[in-house]
This record gives sequence, structure tokens and C-alpha cells, in this order.
Amino acid sequence: MIDNEGVSSTLEYVIIFGISFIVLTSSILVVSQMENRVIQSSSREKLEAIGNKIASKVTKTYLTHLSGEGYFKKELGVPSKINGENYLVRLDDDSVILEKDDIRVSTKLFNLNKSVNLRGEEISSEELFIIYDGENITLESSS
Repeated sequence: MIDNEGVSSTLEYVIIFGISFIVLTSSILVVSQMENRVIQSSSREKLEAIGNKIASKVTKTYLTHLSGEGYFKKELGVPSKINGENYLVRLDDDSVILEKDDIRVSTKLFNLNKSVNLRGEEISSEELFIIYDGENITLESSS
């Protein structure tokens, strides 16, 4: 007499193990993707907040020292890292641009005369400054 139950039980365990493995792997992948989305969303929000802060300080510096006389240097007071990574800050034409990985945020600058040149591109650091000399607003780091 042949015992067919032994093969059937073993096959059931293999199938149950395979299905469990697929479900577990799928769950881990979904959670990982959700975590990445949350990190990207958090980074974008932080970049937007920093961009608004820099734009506000650039505009305030320009409007406060509108006469075009002298030299003015102001620390921006922005974080050096977002989620443990540096980011790029750039002054370009009429906007502040921040970039980190594949995220790019641009904040428009208002109330600036077109004769004022905006320039500078720096990697975030402990101390970022804007310098206004009457004609140019430049971004500069302490390092």
C-alpha cells in the first residue's frame, strides 16, 4: 500500500510557505515605498520653507538698503542639512532655487529692481550669507 498523505502534507507546507513569503515581501516593499514618499514630501516642505525664508531675507535686505550705498552682509540662518543631507542653494534672475536629490524648489522674488544682479550658488553649510553691495546680491558661505 502506498502512502499519498506524506507528499500532500509536504506540498501544502511548501505552498503555504511560498504564499507567506510573497505576502511578506510585498508588504515590506509597500512600506518601504511609503517611507520614501514621506521622506520626499518632508524634504520638499522643508526646502519650500527655507526658500521662503531666504527670499524674505533677500527682499528685506534689498528694500532696507535701497539707496545703493555701502556694503551689507547678513547671515541667512538656515539649516545646513535636510534629513541628514546637504542641499544646493542658488540665486538666479528673480528667484531662489533649492535642490536636493531629485527635488527642485523655486521661490520667486518680488519687489526687486531689474538692475540688481542676483548671483551665487552654494552647498548648504553652517553659515550662509547674502551680501549686498548696492548693485549685486550675492550668496556666499563661510567655508
